Order: sequence, then structure tokens, then C-alpha cells
Amino acid sequence: INVTTTTTTTQELSSFLPQDCKVLFVDDDFILRKLFARSIKRVAPTWKVAEAGNGESALDLVLSGDDNEFDLIFMDQYMASVQKQLLGTETVRAMRSKGVKSIICGLSANDCECGFRDAGAD
Repeated sequence: INVTTTTTTTQELSSFLPQDCKVLFVDDDFILRKLFARSIKRVAPTWKVAEAGNGESALDLVLSGDDNEFDLIFMDQYMASVQKQLLGTETVRAMRSKGVKSIICGLSANDCECGFRDAGAD
């Protein structure tokens, strides 16, 4: 049996991606946000990555002006807090109702695909 493996380098992968992209990663876990930002910077060093720890902060960032138009938004569903906070689906729904056109990808360890799609995520 002859098994051939293909290794794609970071540089080769980067050649398939857009050069300039603005990304927002929304998650309550600080370490996950940093890991995501570091991973993106490694594969797409020209991309700008912003972070938000909850839905309210994400809404503030997205709605604060033209300088904060994001190409991609990655949204966690459940963000733990002592205070009541928006779920990811509620945040997506609020963004869409305010006219946000960014591509939004819902993220969760749980099966939330239908909920995110119903809220307007891509």
C-alpha cells in the first residue's frame, strides 16, 4: 500500500485567502479568543482581528461606526456571566435588525445550527 500525504504550508493556505479581511471573534472565554486571534494571524497575517467577550460588547463594536465594518463575525452561543447577557442567537438577531451585512458564523459546543440560521447567521 502506497500512502501519499499532502502537506499544505501556511504560506500555501494563505494564498487562497483574501488579503485584507476584518474579523470579529465573540466568546466569553479569554483563552479561546487569544488562541483564535493567534491562529488567524498565523494563517492570514494581513487580517485584522477584533475580540468581544459578550454579545453586548460585540453589538457596541459593530454599531460604533464605519471603521468597524467586519467581513466575518464568529459568534459563540453561550457566554457565561453573573448578569443576564445576550445569547449568540440574540446578538445575531440584533445585528441583522440593525442592518449588519457581515458574514456571521455561529459557534457552539452544542447543536445550535438551526437557532443561528433562524436568527440570521450564515
